[in-house]
Amino acid sequence: METINQGANSHGPAQSLPYLGHIIYHLGEEPPFESKGYRGQGRVGAVDEVEVTNGPLIRNRFARKSIILRGNTQDRTKLHAARMQEAKILEEIKHEHAVRLVATYLQEEKHRTIYGILMDPIADCDLEQYFDGAVEEGNRDQMTGWFQCLINGLAYLHGKGIIHRDIKPQNVLVKAGRILFTDFGISTRIVGKTSSSTVIGNPRSRTRQYCAPEVEAGHTRGRSADIFSLAAVFLEMIVVFCDAESLSHFRGKLEFNGQPSLARYYSKGLHWTWDAILQLPGDLPHSLSLIHFMCAKMLATDPLERPDAESLQCCWNYHPSVALPVSSCRCRPSWDSFSHSRRWAIHTAARRGHTFAVTMLLALGAKADTNNIHMGTALHAAASGGQNQIIRLCMDEEDSIDIDTRDISGATPLHRASENGMKGTVRLLLQLGADINARDNAGMTPLARAITHEQDRCAELLRTRGGALAVEKHGIMGRFINAFAR
Repeated sequence: METINQGANSHGPAQSLPYLGHIIYHLGEEPPFESKGYRGQGRVGAVDEVEVTNGPLIRNRFARKSIILRGNTQDRTKLHAARMQEAKILEEIKHEHAVRLVATYLQEEKHRTIYGILMDPIADCDLEQYFDGAVEEGNRDQMTGWFQCLINGLAYLHGKGIIHRDIKPQNVLVKAGRILFTDFGISTRIVGKTSSSTVIGNPRSRTRQYCAPEVEAGHTRGRSADIFSLAAVFLEMIVVFCDAESLSHFRGKLEFNGQPSLARYYSKGLHWTWDAILQLPGDLPHSLSLIHFMCAKMLATDPLERPDAESLQCCWNYHPSVALPVSSCRCRPSWDSFSHSRRWAIHTAARRGHTFAVTMLLALGAKADTNNIHMGTALHAAASGGQNQIIRLCMDEEDSIDIDTRDISGATPLHRASENGMKGTVRLLLQLGADINARDNAGMTPLARAITHEQDRCAELLRTRGGALAVEKHGIMGRFINAFAR
């Protein structure tokens, strides 16, 4: 037996269990794992439950994926390298809603090699099997919490640069009420937050029922394709929640050439689930309608129009303003939540650049031109933070909003962008028709504020566009500004 890259970190079911690393069992050596039953078939290997018969993890049980590597020595080496991709990805994942790697091993035999991956935990079932069973009334609250869990899990994966590339109910496990992503066999790593676009003409294996339109067309998928696939799973969760027995009927409505295809019939899927939501009693239609609203955006035909996982994740920070169904587990974003009234939540979302949260808040009736004593309007908040996309969103969504709306000090969004050094936002606001010489309550123009806060680049831009220096109330500050301008 040969152990390679043995780790000291705990990836097992308890924090005291060590990561075993990659182990090679040479010809004639028997791995210390006793099979306790078949669990299912993944895309590239069978999964069973095993018990460790000796060593530091003796009597512990894990899920094992076994992949047969056939062919000559060169072929097996290539296949082994390809399978190590999944292990490398799993080794980096430490999240409550993804399976964890315990060990990998090679078992050498005369005419083949077996590549094994040990993972934790052993699931009770996958989400497809959960769908197949009758969903009891008491399980409803548990399932509604899974929307947040899956969004948080996907945001974590994408934040690590990992694209799953095969999100579907069979690749989502259920364990004691907890839900986890699994089967990273065709997952990949990308570099940088902007590496999410589709690559044309690079077909990959896919599950047609849940894949995005660009993937069905045979192109390589990015983060946005994961978003589409997760929305497809969400719609089925909504269907099962509303009526477990209607899932087969729902899938039948989406059939194309004998197989469901949400990529082709996403609008039909959205319409069907919306009708199902409206039949629910009490407050359930409202909370699930917000998930449905998310799904409509996540299923956009254009990958660039789909929100990213982090944008979706942060929507829960504005609870109860955005009354999404909340998970009972502890998978929370790293930032603090904001328990604002809906009237003020939009200001925080605008300042922090949470574009999709702003979209949802506007849809729920929040107003971009409502004044907050601390931040002014949502436009002021967005301008202060240089959030150009949110400024455009607010202007597009509310035709009556004034680009020169005033806060308590009489400042316009252009004043705020200028004093905070947001040159790109200053340029955008001027393009949208902002008054370059608007004066606040103290008589200061955006140029005066830029100079006061030593924002030279913004001051230069405002000067070249015809900005005037005007301070009506000439005190010490007025004399300072005039002297500084000279």
